[in-house]
Amino acid sequence: MYLKWILLLVAASAIGRSHLLRQSQYGHGEAITRADSFLPGSAGERARRIPPYVEPLDYYVRIRPYFPNDIVEVTKEKNMTFDGIATFIFRAKAGRMNVTMHSLLLNYTSVKVMDANGLTLIDSANFTFNEELNHIIIHLDFLLTIDNIYIIQFVYVGGIHDYLDTGLYYSSYVDVDGKQHFMLATHLQPARARWVFPCLDEPAYKAVFHLTLIFPRGLIALANTMERTPVEIKTWENWDVIQFPPSLKMSTYIVAFAVGPYVKKEVTNEDGTLIRIWGWPGQEEYLGWAAEISAKCFHAMRQYTDFPYPYTKSDQLGMPEFVAGAMENYGLIIYKYQYITFNEKLHSTKVKEMASETICHEISHQWFGDTVTETWWDDLFLSEGFATLFETASQKMAMPDQEDYLDGKFLVNTMQTALTSDANVTYSHPLYDVNGPFFDDITYKKGGSILSMVETVLGKSIFQSALQSYIRTYQFSSADHEMLFEKFTEAAADTVRDWCGRPMNITRFLDPWFLQQDFPLVTVTNNQLMSDAIFSQQPYNDVTYLPPNNTFGYMWPIPFYWKNYRHYYKNNETSLKWLIPAYETCAKSATASYNRAIHWDMGNAQSTSFLRVDYDDIGYARLLQQLKARRDIDFSTADKVHLIGDQLAIATERDRKGMPFSYHKVLDLITTILPKYPHYATFRIAQDFIDFLERLFMDGPDYELFKAGIRRWLEENYNILGYTTTGNWNNDMTRYLMLPYAVRYDVGTSAEEGLKLFNQFLVDCSSTTTVIDDCSDVHPDIRIPVYCSGIRHGPQESFDRLLTLYDQQERNAYYFYHEYYAMLQGLSCSPRREDIMKVIPRSLKVFRMPPSKKYFVPTLFFTVAFPNGSQWMAEYLEANANEVMSSVNFDEYLDAMTSTWYSERRLDQYKKLQATLVSVATDDNQKQLLEKYYNRTSAQVNWWKRHFPDISRVFYDNFAPGPFDIEYWPDRLPQGSLKPLQYNIRVTPYFPGSAQYPWYKNLTFESFVDIDFTVISSPTELKLNAHRMVIEPDDIVLIRRSDNTTYKFASIQKIITSAFLIIPLPTGLVMSANTNWTLSIKYTGFISGLPTFGIYLNTNFFEFNGKMAYIFSTFFEKGSSARSLIPCFDEPSYKAKWQVTIDYPADMIVLGNMPDEGFTVMKDGWATTSFPPTPPMSSYLFALAVGHFASLETVSKTGVLVRAWAWTGMEKYTEFALNTVVGTVDFMATYFNYSFMMPKLDALALPQYNSQRGAEEHWGVMHIQYERELADPQYTTAWLYFLVASYCAHETVHQWFGNLVTTEFFNRMFLNEAMAQYWETNGIMYAFPEQAKMGKFERFRKGLDGFEVDSSPLTSKPVVPDRPKYSTGIIYDKGATLLHMLSNTVSSEVLQLGLQSYLKRYQYSNTLDADLWREITYASASKGLTDWNDQPLNVSELMDPWIYQATYPVLKVVYDGAFVIYSQEPFILNATNMLGPAPYNYEWIIPVFSQTANGTSFHYFVGPDGANTFWKRPLNGWQVENAGFAGFFRVWYDESTWNPILNELNTNPLVFDELTRAQFVADAVALRERGSLDWERVLDIAFLLRNEKELAPWYAFIGTLNLLIDTFENTTDWGLLQAFVQKIVQERYSAIGWNTTGEWSHDMLASYITEWACAVDLRGCREFAASSMTTFAVNCERSMSGTGLCNSLPPDVRRSQYCWGTYENADPNNVVGKMYDWFTENSKYFERDTDKLLEGMACTRNTSKFHTLIADTLTGKLPSKMLGYLGNHDSTGQLLWGYFEQNPTDIIYGIPSTLEYMNAAMKKWKKQADIDQATAFLNGDGAELLSDDDKNAMRSAIQTVNDRIKWIADNMPSISSWLKNHVANFYE
Repeated sequence: MYLKWILLLVAASAIGRSHLLRQSQYGHGEAITRADSFLPGSAGERARRIPPYVEPLDYYVRIRPYFPNDIVEVTKEKNMTFDGIATFIFRAKAGRMNVTMHSLLLNYTSVKVMDANGLTLIDSANFTFNEELNHIIIHLDFLLTIDNIYIIQFVYVGGIHDYLDTGLYYSSYVDVDGKQHFMLATHLQPARARWVFPCLDEPAYKAVFHLTLIFPRGLIALANTMERTPVEIKTWENWDVIQFPPSLKMSTYIVAFAVGPYVKKEVTNEDGTLIRIWGWPGQEEYLGWAAEISAKCFHAMRQYTDFPYPYTKSDQLGMPEFVAGAMENYGLIIYKYQYITFNEKLHSTKVKEMASETICHEISHQWFGDTVTETWWDDLFLSEGFATLFETASQKMAMPDQEDYLDGKFLVNTMQTALTSDANVTYSHPLYDVNGPFFDDITYKKGGSILSMVETVLGKSIFQSALQSYIRTYQFSSADHEMLFEKFTEAAADTVRDWCGRPMNITRFLDPWFLQQDFPLVTVTNNQLMSDAIFSQQPYNDVTYLPPNNTFGYMWPIPFYWKNYRHYYKNNETSLKWLIPAYETCAKSATASYNRAIHWDMGNAQSTSFLRVDYDDIGYARLLQQLKARRDIDFSTADKVHLIGDQLAIATERDRKGMPFSYHKVLDLITTILPKYPHYATFRIAQDFIDFLERLFMDGPDYELFKAGIRRWLEENYNILGYTTTGNWNNDMTRYLMLPYAVRYDVGTSAEEGLKLFNQFLVDCSSTTTVIDDCSDVHPDIRIPVYCSGIRHGPQESFDRLLTLYDQQERNAYYFYHEYYAMLQGLSCSPRREDIMKVIPRSLKVFRMPPSKKYFVPTLFFTVAFPNGSQWMAEYLEANANEVMSSVNFDEYLDAMTSTWYSERRLDQYKKLQATLVSVATDDNQKQLLEKYYNRTSAQVNWWKRHFPDISRVFYDNFAPGPFDIEYWPDRLPQGSLKPLQYNIRVTPYFPGSAQYPWYKNLTFESFVDIDFTVISSPTELKLNAHRMVIEPDDIVLIRRSDNTTYKFASIQKIITSAFLIIPLPTGLVMSANTNWTLSIKYTGFISGLPTFGIYLNTNFFEFNGKMAYIFSTFFEKGSSARSLIPCFDEPSYKAKWQVTIDYPADMIVLGNMPDEGFTVMKDGWATTSFPPTPPMSSYLFALAVGHFASLETVSKTGVLVRAWAWTGMEKYTEFALNTVVGTVDFMATYFNYSFMMPKLDALALPQYNSQRGAEEHWGVMHIQYERELADPQYTTAWLYFLVASYCAHETVHQWFGNLVTTEFFNRMFLNEAMAQYWETNGIMYAFPEQAKMGKFERFRKGLDGFEVDSSPLTSKPVVPDRPKYSTGIIYDKGATLLHMLSNTVSSEVLQLGLQSYLKRYQYSNTLDADLWREITYASASKGLTDWNDQPLNVSELMDPWIYQATYPVLKVVYDGAFVIYSQEPFILNATNMLGPAPYNYEWIIPVFSQTANGTSFHYFVGPDGANTFWKRPLNGWQVENAGFAGFFRVWYDESTWNPILNELNTNPLVFDELTRAQFVADAVALRERGSLDWERVLDIAFLLRNEKELAPWYAFIGTLNLLIDTFENTTDWGLLQAFVQKIVQERYSAIGWNTTGEWSHDMLASYITEWACAVDLRGCREFAASSMTTFAVNCERSMSGTGLCNSLPPDVRRSQYCWGTYENADPNNVVGKMYDWFTENSKYFERDTDKLLEGMACTRNTSKFHTLIADTLTGKLPSKMLGYLGNHDSTGQLLWGYFEQNPTDIIYGIPSTLEYMNAAMKKWKKQADIDQATAFLNGDGAELLSDDDKNAMRSAIQTVNDRIKWIADNMPSISSWLKNHVANFYE
């Protein structure tokens, strides 16, 4: 029998209907009551069983029914009754004096007992009834003789029942003329045969049935066997009789007959079986599909079972009404009509596939259930489980082209449904259940799922062989599950082994699955680096909620199929791991063994076993990462379905139990799996959850988030599927499900395309007055979205016409309801209230078939698919209370109306509505329903308050701009409307710590804010910024300050993509200019558990005890910004004061912009601190931090309290930063004559900061990534000291430039950042005057960095960019260098005066670049400065070309034979094409300092040729342009103009400033790379370094020198380059090698020189390294405090020491390795010497050690970057490659990626022979071990080598030539 879950609900509700009164059966004055249950006749049957005292042989049953018809008249007394004669032939099996049979509701007039020959033994036997047992007991006056045959004949009258009561029942249809036609059929399962004839009504009592039907002439009579020709009964006018041939031996419940006005479609399949599909008149043309699929499924089952269908025909009859979906009666299957009628003009693919499924289910029963029948109902799964399995399997055999869809549907509709049902403790039961039958999901769907699992375990051929034997053995008999198991065991014994290695015993395997309810939850724990994943099982439900089970203890032998990287990435193989129950003696732990680093594991691959799988968080993250990377390569549809299904079920179950839960994983999976994957199963498994989410979001302001989500999920699928049907069920059914959503949410062009189709439909059907069957060309699959598109986007006339068509269709094609339901759903899409008011009454009146069948087609839910629907339903209910409340659909109405109500506002609305409706309610049921949905709505509101923030967070994470998606929000607030004055904030962050709070609040914050503002011009709405927060209209109040009048809001709007919060003003409210208001908002927001932009957590470890704690922090300049903490005017120009109160864990410290005002300790571990208002400032400068902090502090010379903070124990490392900040504060206050404007200045070191190495200048409380604030003097190099100083000074400068005076918007961030980048150097020099040389170098270094980013079309952009990205190296380093150029141009004094004025004029305000230039212009005028035209200097005219166009100029100096002439061009060649047009045509006004032997002069170079006679001169000596690196441009000299300069450099280099010398090097290198110079110029200049003592020139050559060393090493010309480098570094090495002085530029140069000297084996360098390494090894071998004290060499040169000392084998005891291990275990923070030691180990020449290092890196003992070090120091270039060839799987399964490994292995490759060996491997047998990804990684690395070889070919000849030509100079 075929039962869908929805039909089960129908049956259950039907039983309880009040009109189903108990009926009595009368016999000899005795009465019996009827007992019913889940399916009529199910309950209590075990107690009604009759012992096997007799063996039934034959039943002869004659039935004459009386029912309304057009042929014979039926009296009222006879109507809906039948006359019956039943003759029962049996063999006595026990000597008894009575015969007991089943009988109910039959009125007997005669009972006669005869012997085998028909001789009467008792003419009128006495009989009695047992009412409770449904027994009729025939009392004998003799003792039955065992094995004798007897006959009992019964004459009786029975009733014809309503179809819901089953038995012999009536149904009817109404024709187009409104006339009703009746018909009869039987439904006897499980215990209704006794309503039709007395019998032994149990499945095991099989017999042969001889049916005779007497029926009105002209009707059709059908039965199990093929009917004979009707015979006229002459004594009864207009009555015919058919004596049907005897049946096969079968059970009573599959006896069937029917009488009615039937018509048919018939076919004969290839096995010769006649298949007849029957309906009622008018359905003939719609029976073809049923005939076609029946023929195919019959053939498929015959082929599979190797057992022919035993009847010559199969009748399949569709009835207008039926208690279930269908019934498998042997030879006469009876259906609800929609499962066999298919009208291709009206019916969708969904109707077709449901019909196919139902038909093939019932056909499967002809073998499983009919041919072999369960002995008793406790084994009902032997029928229904197999039918469920084969409803899919037979279809796949019949329609192999639909296999993809059918497999997916089985997973979702069968297995996932079964798991859900089995998880319900009160619903579930064992598959074998003595209390059966249970016609439910357990029997059907779990049964089918378990059988599918068995098929996988045994293999398809063994499974099939066992079933063939089962059917042959027990044909026309009965069996129990043990008999089936025996057949499986027999088939499997020789080939299949169990979990203990024994021959498979299926009983031992399946008894735990059949005899106990519930199922396993398998946990995959995969949280270790290299350790095996662990699989463990437990019952899905807690055993305390399950029935006691002492046999198996809710453990199962689980065939656990899983896949992971090692087993699946290449071979696509799943692995089987038996999870052995504890009761087994061979039990052992279950692990997945493979030694794969950071491996991913997925359990229950292919959804094979009946279980759910959960993962630990780390294992899940690994799995999700793999899913995202290789979703459609490594994961099947089945995998995706069970991943979603399992996580959804687990989260839902935890929610139901009140346990901590989150739908985060579910949404991650849906978002990863659904897009661009148009598969029915994956969407269907997610669809109900998506619908839940839709209801959750729809009625609130975050609905836009849901829209964004569903658009992401569907857009690519829509692009693939479109509106064109294909006949592929997977595509068509996916389209059928997805398109309605696509149209509702404007996905792609779905609405537009749908509207076009709808308009054409209206044209095509413009004249129809009946049905649209023949006029519509819109495929039924797409009618719902087409109708919805037309109604949603079309005019009123479209709605009116479709409404008319709906009424016509319902009236004229009533039984093909799918069409008019589609129309009704389309009509519900109207955006007009008056339209919906017409739809609602039609939805209310939709016939439910039967009316009690709630949600059969949820028409009332169509209305709430749009945001206004529920409100309109409420209004309709209030206006039409009697109509709605008296409807049988009142329950559904309230359910639909409140389904989207999750707010307090809606709860209040419902309460008021309930009060009104209760007063007009007519019965208690209506009042109870009203109370029911009040309680439900109240529960929804409470659930929403607790859990919606978490779901909302996930949607923000996935579908709104993320922290790193947006640099600065581009869409701006309205300007000139509102001005914020002050924010008063109260915030309570919930994050792990000592304070107590409910689990569901974790990583959220609750807050409210009062925003005081003034109106500048009257707004029509309030518009501000809000992002990543939950705000409800009820939580917003507007207060007019003049009279404290308050206003509430009915709605708000969020624009997610722009992070706008729009609050429409109440009707009539005018906010006049110059009035003051307060906007109060209460809300909830989110804290990121990881470092990011916005509101985030850091984790810190205390070095003194190793414990971990959390730090709450904020970062608002970029990404999520301040609008993620506070609804605010979140743009720099909206300055206001900020006052904050914060609740936080009482054992922590809170830091804010201002000094705190003390704290109050509260209950539950909380404390509260308040801060006074800040000065007016931009929102991005607001900051909070909460943690276990400690500080060092001091007061600066200018009286500022400065505090340097870190987490407790780390404050000791803040002293250097503190000194930097103090010095910079004093410099800024003094130099700019503007004292620090805040009461204090904090510098807070954060462990991870916002995931970037940076800092933020929050006013008064700077946040800095700890490596840029803390300095451990034992390990800090000069460069690290300088980095700390520069970051701290930079953020301190911002307190003036950026905080006090702020850019108007972020596209002019150079006004903040260039200033800080420039003046930070001055601040450092003020704090550390001894580092003056470093200051000069810094100007040059920033210039180089600016050049680098401005030299490539990929990164170059204007300083004031016209589009994001705004914050790049351009605004920092180019900006700072432009200020340096401006300072040189106008003088530092003028710049100082201009900036002093700038700060005072624009304090607490915002500026544009014009404002800055204006103030400097004024200062220039005060000093009489003129421009290139001798006019007063306008700084804007000078600087605008530099900030409004990309790249920078190259000043070309060329001698034309007569004169030296000058010109300018952009450094990026073909700039207009590469970068786009520029406002100044890529020309600049260049301030040039020119140096000659006579001194330095200044001129402007204007236009293409300079526009000045100075720029055309004779060649009379050397002249250097841009002397002292004074400007941001490069200079290109031709040979004529360069040679005099080169000569001067060779003879008198110090005539040139060190920055001039450095620029010679930098320009030559850059111009060669540009293609403007050759190597000779570069190497000529580089050779001059042999006498260079300053850092800058060397720094300019670092990259090139390292490139040359790497390129030439191990080549034939290595000796030449080695000699060259030795020569240029020799002098400096002798002077500063291995030595530091504390002067930063000296020490940086010392580290470079030392490393180069050892790299080229300069005499003494490696020897010193070895010697110092020996000392180090002795001093540090037993160190318990690192290397800081025991290593006497300074930190700057330790990298060289460790590397070259190891290279020289000076560390035989591997102290370097031991110290590295010590640091990794004990040093939580700072790099200290860790990385230096790591690279030092890589320098070994010991091949064995080298291999060990490789192995340790692959297994994660060493970090992946070790591969890079090994590649750099593999002097042979072959060690890594050789290791790969010997151990390829170690690399494939290792932690580093294959690409990382290959790039390292090929780092030294420079020849084609190197490439050839890699290519040979790829083409050889070894490549079979590689996946495609591995091969692609190798190819990528090979391409890098090819590029290297090409570079060598293009460049090395000229380099080598120069080296050879100058080799003599190397040895001077």
